[in-house]
Amino acid sequence: MIVFEELRITNDGETLIVKARVRTEVYYDTVYIDKVIIDTEETYKEGFPSSTPVFTYTADGNVKSVTLTINKAQIIPDFKEHLFFVYVVTKGNPLSTVPCGMDNQTTLGVTLYMGNIYNDFMNSIKEMGNGNCQVPNGLIDQILRFKALTLSMDSGHYLQGIDYYNKWFSGKRQNVVTIPNCGCNG
Repeated sequence: MIVFEELRITNDGETLIVKARVRTEVYYDTVYIDKVIIDTEETYKEGFPSSTPVFTYTADGNVKSVTLTINKAQIIPDFKEHLFFVYVVTKGNPLSTVPCGMDNQTTLGVTLYMGNIYNDFMNSIKEMGNGNCQVPNGLIDQILRFKALTLSMDSGHYLQGIDYYNKWFSGKRQNVVTIPNCGCNG
């Protein structure tokens, strides 16, 4: 029932922006935004918001859209080191003619700070220009790791995505491993 128009952490890593609205189809004329609840990879519970979210906003009255600009001091000390699960919870009931599956009261969006990932990619991209005609294994590894994370999140496999995030992209991450020469001649 909800569309995220914007869900991101700013380039400087200081602000989380949440811009969401109720869908405009006639089914949702009596549906309004009730709450925005934010969990991290540390507080996430499968299937629903946790009982210990890092941030909760309750809408005042019957609102169809919400724009939140949240400073990191309001939530957590460092936006750059966490994965954020943003739930928008609605109130009211859609018409009974709403298509099946389009009547979920809670919509989940996931975001993270991309600066660290972009920097890792740029370091790995340097392998392509080294002139030694070798396959850029570090870059390939980085691409596969990032795709594993995004595909996990996009397909709703959040626990697997959290595992990948913690292993490869968080402050607890391991450095990108470049596979040593495996005997292949390029």
